[in-house]
Amino acid sequence: MADTVQYLLEEQIPELEDFERRGYFTKAELKAIMRKRQDFEYQLKRRAALKQDFYRYIEYEMKLEELRKLRKKTLSITGKKSLADVAIIRRIHFIYERAARKFKSDLNLWMRWIEYCKTSRSHKQLSKVVTKALQRHITVSALWIEAAAWEFERGSNVASARALMQQGLRVCKGDAAMWAEYVRMELLYVAKLRARREVLGLDVPDAPVSATPAAPSSEDGEEGQQGPDPELAVRAVLTGAVAKVAVRNAMSTLRDSLELRQRLLAVIGEFDFPGIEELVELVYSSLESHFSAIEEAWDMRAQRHAAAAPTTPEFTEEDAAAPSTSGRDGDGGRTGRRAFDPASHKRVMGVYEQALGAVPTQRMYTLVVGYLARSLEELLAASAAAGSSSDSLPATAAAT
Repeated sequence: MADTVQYLLEEQIPELEDFERRGYFTKAELKAIMRKRQDFEYQLKRRAALKQDFYRYIEYEMKLEELRKLRKKTLSITGKKSLADVAIIRRIHFIYERAARKFKSDLNLWMRWIEYCKTSRSHKQLSKVVTKALQRHITVSALWIEAAAWEFERGSNVASARALMQQGLRVCKGDAAMWAEYVRMELLYVAKLRARREVLGLDVPDAPVSATPAAPSSEDGEEGQQGPDPELAVRAVLTGAVAKVAVRNAMSTLRDSLELRQRLLAVIGEFDFPGIEELVELVYSSLESHFSAIEEAWDMRAQRHAAAAPTTPEFTEEDAAAPSTSGRDGDGGRTGRRAFDPASHKRVMGVYEQALGAVPTQRMYTLVVGYLARSLEELLAASAAAGSSSDSLPATAAAT
């Protein structure tokens, strides 16, 4: 054991010399660092080494790296990147690797290592870690999502990212989060394509493709051999046709999962381009047809109309006293609360009335009462804000 520890310490000599040469640490500090590392190495070499021993070692090295970065900034250490700039990060990965060999089945350890790869921008190492983690935890959807995200964001390889997600879906077929992230990836791809075409000055469709026209016929009346119109296919992709297929497959696979519908609506709501409304309608149609006896599904259908209500800006006495700025909207760029809209309220209550007729349970009544209480709060807040603004206007006029 002592020989192994001594070997590991001797391997650190080049980086320690570089630390001193670049001015990061003094000789006395380097001796203290070596003594501390030696203590940690002996702890890890014990027959009954604990996971917390690895974590404490990693925490020490992270703090050491923070100190190095701080001194580089304060002492204005410049020059080409050398061993001292990467040695501590490499050591942290080395400690994580040894921990992962000892505690192969600990998912939390793998996730912590993956998170450190992100924070330290060790992108190549991240790919290797995710691959190793999947070998041990092939049914964990978060690892498949990480692998696909790396290919999509860092490698810019959409085909590989899609293949990884589809492979993960075959393994984690019943995972709602996996399906939702797959839909997100497809929608992100569409958003990137549309942005790229706008920059290049190419045509960007502003309406979803409704139907595919029939193939043209030849002069002798026989059906032509020409395939689908390429331009029409491009327009379909740019309006979310692939994502639409993914949504349908997800809801077909997880037919009875309300969680999936909730996740899909949350993901789809992050995007705004032609074709999104069709995806939203598709999910709500599924709620209506497959979850007619579930209170939460009725609540989601009702809240859809509440979310469509307009918002009003927050208005305070400071806003009234502040001078107006030309070229700005009436709200001055302020964010606001959702206004009480009678038309939206009527549509919401229409859905709730249907719900109480179909599912007259205590849970359903509780959801309706909760909505009415929130609506009353919005109405009172709007009334109070209106009164406050009207009271402050005469004082503002007098001051001017």
